[in-house]
Amino acid sequence: MNLPWSGQGKEKGKAAKGAMGGVFGKSIEELQQNGPLVPLILMECISFLNKESRLRTEGLFRVSPNYRELEELKLLFKDPGEMVLLEERTTNPHNVAGLMKAWFAQLSDPVFSFDIYQPLIDVFRSTVSEPGLINFFQKVIRKIPEDRRCILQLLFEVHHNSCNIDLPFCNV
Repeated sequence: MNLPWSGQGKEKGKAAKGAMGGVFGKSIEELQQNGPLVPLILMECISFLNKESRLRTEGLFRVSPNYRELEELKLLFKDPGEMVLLEERTTNPHNVAGLMKAWFAQLSDPVFSFDIYQPLIDVFRSTVSEPGLINFFQKVIRKIPEDRRCILQLLFEVHHNSCNIDLPFCNV
């Protein structure tokens, strides 16, 4: 199956900058230089969480991971182009959710660019009707580069797959 986020990165054949420094603290573009549109760490975290009803784990994305185990998992992701199978390293969904959150928190540039950050905050604080929200998000999504749209699509799928457990989207 050819998924939009599984295509090769923007600069084929070049090694990712700072590959030895790991995937944390890098930009999405750096992680894509020799890999898929969606960084492997994110794909692996989502793959892990989608298995065995792990998305139904109570407190997922809210309960803190085990700090020592989280740091060990982070060390596994030294090379942005190397797939790490989390199944072989942990059974704890809180640790994997924490890994995913840590990766997002340490991105050198956010998924939503700074120019649309304030409008997003404003629309969530407003009392805009549902059709108004839909219209707003359609405009915002058109402004977002394809790689970030793919990441957002994956996050919406995580939320959709967890809908049976009353997981608020803000937790994802």
